[in-house]
Amino acid sequence: MEKTEYYFDRGVLHPGHPPIFDFAKVTANRDIKAGTILKRAADETYSVAGANDTPAGILLDDLKSGSQDIVRIVRHGMVVKSRLINASGANDSEPTTAMLNKLPPEGIYLAQAGWADSNFY
Repeated sequence: MEKTEYYFDRGVLHPGHPPIFDFAKVTANRDIKAGTILKRAADETYSVAGANDTPAGILLDDLKSGSQDIVRIVRHGMVVKSRLINASGANDSEPTTAMLNKLPPEGIYLAQAGWADSNFY
């Protein structure tokens, strides 16, 4: 099996389920990291999801504030739970259980660990 996590920053994506990606702009008022939970705006861009938002994807690239770059976003697939980030506050934190529970209904499934040389870590 191909080591998928080597192609994505911070090993957010888990190779246990074929992913579906979106490529879009993300608006952010500060730097955000790969693994950030995102919501989708009416104009088809993404921004950081808060606790009361419906998540729409997981960021796979680090992003500088004000960047106009197109980034990779997991819209459907399996991600490593421990690598997810809630960036809706002033500082990054672990997503709440409520935020995590919103992901599977949106087609984003959680794995407990990643893969490395065919061993779980």
